[in-house]
Amino acid sequence: MVPKILDKLSLRTVLIVPFVLQIVAAVGLVGYLSFRNGQKAVNNLAGQLMSEVSLRVEQNLQVYLTTPHQINQSKLDAVKLGLLKMENLSAWEKYLGRQVQLYPYINFTAVGNENGDYRSGEQLSNGSRTINVIEKSTGLNFILTIQTSEASALQLSPLLKTLIIGNILHTKALSKQANQFGVLFMFPS
Repeated sequence: MVPKILDKLSLRTVLIVPFVLQIVAAVGLVGYLSFRNGQKAVNNLAGQLMSEVSLRVEQNLQVYLTTPHQINQSKLDAVKLGLLKMENLSAWEKYLGRQVQLYPYINFTAVGNENGDYRSGEQLSNGSRTINVIEKSTGLNFILTIQTSEASALQLSPLLKTLIIGNILHTKALSKQANQFGVLFMFPS
C-alpha cells in the first residue's frame, strides 16, 4: 500500500514536502522560543518596574510620615532652647509660616497653649500662605493674615493687612479686593 502511494507521487512532491515540513518546523520552533523569551523578558521588566514603583512609594511614604514628627520635634526644640515661648504665640507666626514653606509635604502646621491661644501657618493651593490666629485678646475671633509666597503681607488695601473673621462688617470693597487675589471670603450675616 505504501509503494502504491509512493508510485503516484512525483519526484517534485517527494523533494518539496519534506523540505517545506522542515522549514515550517524550524520557523514554528523559533517562533515558540522567541515567544517564551519575550514573555520572560516582559515578566522580568514588569517585576523590575513594580519593584521600582514600590520602592519609590515606600520612600515618599516614609518622608510623608516622618515630616510631621520632625516638625513637632523642631517646635519642641525651639521651646526648650528658649527661642520661642508658649506664653507669647505672636513670635510663632513667622516660624510657622516658614515651616509650611520649607516642608513640601505639609500645608498646615499649628501651635496652641493652655490659655486657648492658637496660631497656625497654612500653605494654600495657589501658593500663598496664611497665618491664622485665635486668642482671648481678640475675643476668640479667628484672624487670618494673608501672605504672598515671598512671605510679605498682601496689600489688600492700604488699611487692611489682617482680616478678622467673626463679627466683622462685610463690605463689597473687601470682597472685591480679596477676589483679585483668588481668595474667597465668607462672612457671617
